[in-house]
Amino acid sequence: MDANNLTDAARSLLRRRLAGERVAVTDENRPIYRELMAAGLMEPLSTFLRGGEGSYRPTAAACAFMANGSSTPLPAPAEVPAPHG
Repeated sequence: MDANNLTDAARSLLRRRLAGERVAVTDENRPIYRELMAAGLMEPLSTFLRGGEGSYRPTAAACAFMANGSSTPLPAPAEVPAPHG
């Protein structure tokens, strides 16, 4: 997946995560994390307590993507509702 073709929800989540906000992985937002993973902007982490894909972390590519700017501006975090969790 091309990082420039991300949904608004994925762009918002990425912006929030790169701003240092902890956004817990839930059943509702897991597809968004997977979209970011497919674009090479997040990598899954597996832990004993949370299991496979229980957490994600931004990749170096995510930082570069945001630093260089994308062709589509990211929505402000307030534009996309925060997940429950």
